[in-house]
Amino acid sequence: MVLYKGFTLIESLLALSVVSVFILLPVLAIDNYQKQIEVVGFCGRLEKGLYTAQQTAIIDQRQTRVAYTSGTDAAVHFQSTITGELRLSSIEVPEPLEVRSFPTILFNSSSGNNSSFPRIILYWPEKDQTITYKFLFGSGRYEKVIE
Repeated sequence: MVLYKGFTLIESLLALSVVSVFILLPVLAIDNYQKQIEVVGFCGRLEKGLYTAQQTAIIDQRQTRVAYTSGTDAAVHFQSTITGELRLSSIEVPEPLEVRSFPTILFNSSSGNNSSFPRIILYWPEKDQTITYKFLFGSGRYEKVIE
């Protein structure tokens, strides 16, 4: 009598399903972390962009503007004016964020201050957080408040 050594079909399928679960779980977790990284990265680029637009207004002695465009390709545009519009850069708003309020911000050419004190309000539904950027008059910077 010949004895065959090996695994049965059921044992092989069970091992395959266990390995599949171990591979699938990190992929799902990575997707969640990727959305968080997109939002955190956007906030960091927005802060840097506001600072750069303000410094460009001071150094180049020209007015700069930060504007938001809504729609399918929602983005924040950093622009400088000399004889027309010169786009410094643009950043896309990630899908997990909702823009509640984003007025156009104009930085004065000599001081870098803006004439009004607009607040940028973003809402992150997944975390139920409101991210607010407000202009601090004394320091001329934007302060981020997460509620």
